[in-house]
Amino acid sequence: MLSFEQLEDLYSKYYLELEITLQAFIEHLKGQLSLFASPITYKGRVKELNSLYSKLCQKGNYNNKAIMPVSSDLLAVRLIVPFSGEALLLEEFIEKRYQTLEVERKAMNLTFKEFGYDSTHLLIKLPEEYQIIDFTDLCIEIQIRTILQDAWAEVEHQLVYSDSYAPQDQNLRRKMAAINASLTLADIIFQETRNEQKEVKNQSNLRQSRLDAHIEELFTVNFEVLPNNLSAGNYLLLGLKAHNAGHYQAAINFYSKLLNDKNISAKTSGLVLSHRAAAYLSCNKIEEACADYQAAVNIEAGAENFYYLAICLLLKQNYQKAVDNFNHSINLKISAHSYLGRARAYYQLNDHLNALADCERALALEKLPGAQSLKELLTT
Repeated sequence: MLSFEQLEDLYSKYYLELEITLQAFIEHLKGQLSLFASPITYKGRVKELNSLYSKLCQKGNYNNKAIMPVSSDLLAVRLIVPFSGEALLLEEFIEKRYQTLEVERKAMNLTFKEFGYDSTHLLIKLPEEYQIIDFTDLCIEIQIRTILQDAWAEVEHQLVYSDSYAPQDQNLRRKMAAINASLTLADIIFQETRNEQKEVKNQSNLRQSRLDAHIEELFTVNFEVLPNNLSAGNYLLLGLKAHNAGHYQAAINFYSKLLNDKNISAKTSGLVLSHRAAAYLSCNKIEEACADYQAAVNIEAGAENFYYLAICLLLKQNYQKAVDNFNHSINLKISAHSYLGRARAYYQLNDHLNALADCERALALEKLPGAQSLKELLTT
């Protein structure tokens, strides 16, 4: 059996490498989960020396003084999300994406009369690129919790495991149970509220799609004739209908008519500029599209406007400016298409290292054929 001092020497020897491995895997997870619907908080830790020694004492049969003993939770990452439904989605993703060795749901061990913190712990084998030479099949524990579950676990740990806690203090136990029950109920209510919001949105989208279909049935527009004295809303609707029907010049005429209206708001103007730019781009009128996207960006600096402006600049062979605008787009919203566009710009600038890195980022998000083709070109 290793002494504490011997374990401490081994722990000091491997700690930095374990910490670097942990942080690298967290960054990998962030990339894998970058398109997740809600924000995720990431926390990671290498198991503390005292805790590792306590676990080692329980096993009592480790005598290798050259390599540090490994426990299943030597490395741990905690993923914290706002809603319990999203915790379930994360759990499904981890189980499908990685070699999962064990799944433990803490609350399953409690009876209906008991209260304790709820959390799902998944033990996975670290991917090969994160393995450490001296260890065999190093694992990492992924803990998935809601914000309220995590808050309860942190506070409970400080109270229950402090020196002043008395297990026989029934009054304190009742208070702790009441708090836990309240937080559990809050998680349930938050998720139900979230589900109601999604249902309202789905029903609203369904109503809108049916209304659009009904409008389509009511009349057929002659897009070659530009009506007079229409409202701004009518011009926008007709422009979109012409655009979707492939009548790009008619759409441009409708959008232009609306943009000439001095009464429309700046926000509406930015929206219509982006629509007209898309119509110009569909007609291969790159200069006009670039000018409209630039004007739209000046009004509404959104990820989509920056992306399409960058595409226009790429087509104009203004590669450095294209990179700058792809950067703006990615900073606002990570997208496989933005990474692919920037990779193409880097390739034209002979920056093959960054081009290959962006191809890898794009493919990690979505299997785009263009990204795969460019990657093969760069690696052959």
